[in-house]
Amino acid sequence: MTFDVFAVHVALSLLLFLTLNWLGRHAAGSGYITLGLFLKEDGAPAFNLLYRIVGPIVFVILASSSLYALGLDYYVHQIWLVIAYYYFGRFLYVVSFDRTSLLNWKREIFFWVSSIGLGWLLYDQVIRNKKALLPDVAHINNYLWTLIVLFVYTALNSMRFDSTATKRRKSRYLYIAYSDNKLLYDEIIRGIAQDRLAESIIYSILIYESFNRPSVPRVLERLFHPWLGKTLGPMQVKADRRISDIESVTLGAQIVADLYDKVLEEGRKIATDKGVLFDPNKTGNHREFIISRVAAKYNKDDSYVSEVRELHGIIVREFYPEFAPPPPGRYSDYLI
Repeated sequence: MTFDVFAVHVALSLLLFLTLNWLGRHAAGSGYITLGLFLKEDGAPAFNLLYRIVGPIVFVILASSSLYALGLDYYVHQIWLVIAYYYFGRFLYVVSFDRTSLLNWKREIFFWVSSIGLGWLLYDQVIRNKKALLPDVAHINNYLWTLIVLFVYTALNSMRFDSTATKRRKSRYLYIAYSDNKLLYDEIIRGIAQDRLAESIIYSILIYESFNRPSVPRVLERLFHPWLGKTLGPMQVKADRRISDIESVTLGAQIVADLYDKVLEEGRKIATDKGVLFDPNKTGNHREFIISRVAAKYNKDDSYVSEVRELHGIIVREFYPEFAPPPPGRYSDYLI
């Protein structure tokens, strides 16, 4: 294989990665499962199975057809390797973003081997023969197999699988994340936090921000600051210069602590106007008010508040037993 063919295949694998991620994010209604901190039910296992295995193969078929149509037959040679490059790129992405402990590796390896194997088989039997890509009305039994595949898809999609292992992996990830951050930054956070509730909120935001900006992207952000972004470090604080992770956590923890004080004042004012006592140690509405308001002021992203609240509930349950987990509810329910 020449270098230009290799370069085109690598470029196609990158396009495949971006395309499947974009399609997956917009397939929420079909049950597409993304890799996140929280447990989500696999509502459409057949969709996820076929999407991850067949998606790259469909892309290669479309790419091959396009190259043939443009008269670039030369680049179709060994194009099944695009799928192998794609999965290698996904592996590097998972490692770079510190997501390895969240993956079900047995399932992932099954996806990779199945997709690459089927891709090679399809290339060997069909794709490398230009005419074979065109529909052949003489082989009408292909439509029968299409119906069989649809039937199997429907049957598989009605199945549900035990989420215990997934829940265990996510719990282990959060436990390690909390322990690692406590080992590195406990003295800083305890020196800034007004009380245990403020401390638990700081850790929740620290872990959530670190998950979304793991070590490798943070190194790149610091290296190319401010061109790649103006927020830096584990707590993604805005900075006009390059700062270390310790400085980021110190600044971020202080921001959360200041917001915590402001929210307490807001809560007391609202409660006084309504003739009730505002108690931060009270479970339910008052504590949920504090957590939600602090998160909303720290980051105004739509899903940020609900996910920090959910993460805080897990952290409190595991590491702050004196606090009961906040009850479920909408943000608007906790405005006292």
